[in-house]
Amino acid sequence: MNNKIYSCSFLLAVLLLITGPDGKQALLAQSTISLSECREAARSSHSFGKQMELLESAGRAGQDVLRKLITPEISGFAIASYQSDVTRFLAEDGFAADFSPMVKDQYRTGIYARQQIYDGGVYQQRSALAETEKNLKEASFERQQRMIENGVDELFLQAILLNKGHQILFNQKDILKNRQKQLEALYEEGKVFRVELLEAEAALIRIGSEIKELQASEKKVRAMLSTLTGIPVNPEDSLILPETEGKDTRKEDPLFRQLRLEMERSTLSEKLSRSAAMPNIQAAGSAGYARPGLNLFSSDFDTYWIVGLSVSIPITDWRDHRKKSRLFAIERDQLGIRYDNMRREEELLLRELEGEIRKYKQLIQEDEKLIETNKQIREEYEAMHDQGVASMTDLLQALSEESGAKLRKAGHQIEKIRLSLQRNNAIIREPKYDNP
Repeated sequence: MNNKIYSCSFLLAVLLLITGPDGKQALLAQSTISLSECREAARSSHSFGKQMELLESAGRAGQDVLRKLITPEISGFAIASYQSDVTRFLAEDGFAADFSPMVKDQYRTGIYARQQIYDGGVYQQRSALAETEKNLKEASFERQQRMIENGVDELFLQAILLNKGHQILFNQKDILKNRQKQLEALYEEGKVFRVELLEAEAALIRIGSEIKELQASEKKVRAMLSTLTGIPVNPEDSLILPETEGKDTRKEDPLFRQLRLEMERSTLSEKLSRSAAMPNIQAAGSAGYARPGLNLFSSDFDTYWIVGLSVSIPITDWRDHRKKSRLFAIERDQLGIRYDNMRREEELLLRELEGEIRKYKQLIQEDEKLIETNKQIREEYEAMHDQGVASMTDLLQALSEESGAKLRKAGHQIEKIRLSLQRNNAIIREPKYDNP
């Protein structure tokens, strides 16, 4: 057991000595990142969850405010006044006797209460309209979130493609390095010309430059992805190719939900206009302490109470409602036309994307055949070059063709996944028509 522990400790120490401090940090810092993790981080970074919570809270608060329309309204009051004159009942006015004049300083306190009995459906329609407005804002947030996620998809796949590109070039560089060592030995023996050695060196320089260019581009894309998601995406982190996430799980563009809600809002607004033109019935009551009270022939303080019912019939509002109804009907027709046009645009986009996906599936199959053929050609040229039959130029050309085929396959694979993700989460762009 002690020997095993010693051996493990020794191997770990050797590994740390080989990698050094920077290598140790990279070893510990390296991690794998999936597309779903980046999407979730982007949603969190842009506070979509918090925005939804605030929207729900605002909706509940708005409904609480609307309940005022159907809950009793109670208020207290106190009035003190002095009048320049008061009503006097005198015998010469036809009364049998003179009455004491009312007091000029008058006081009244009390409580006034009112309750809506029938409002024509105003509360119900306003409540439904407020809920629809909340749902419209939710759909808008969902569309913004979808656009952010689509941006994450683009950057994520672009980073993977750039990484695959320079990995393929690294493999090509390793092959060339081995070939360069063989050429150096052959050159020392006088079996090859120096020009072939120089061609190999030039090819290595060119590949090194291409690798640096790809690495710089990948670093830029990863930095952009870090900014968009709010999480560090380091150069040494491994990004997982989202093979399973490209399956056909089409999600509807939130724009269609917005359009349906806008049509619903128009219908509810028309109903609200109709409710406002309906008769309105209220019950009201007042009670208190006053001088004079309800008995005008007494100047003493007295309690009082009054209850009653009021009916209001807005006759001319029906005329306004008919005019508004025509406007709301036109608005719904316009929204319906827009909805149908957007459905056609969606169908057109999906047919285009599905056609592109099928195309790239076929291209990937052809790429695999081409890679295998180019590999065999390169191996043949290597054997021929060893025998002095083929030149270094021919070998470099074969190696370049093989690497190019691998890069094309990687590009086609990434593009197929990108198109699949775009099909599943597509944002439909409204067509723009030029003014005549």
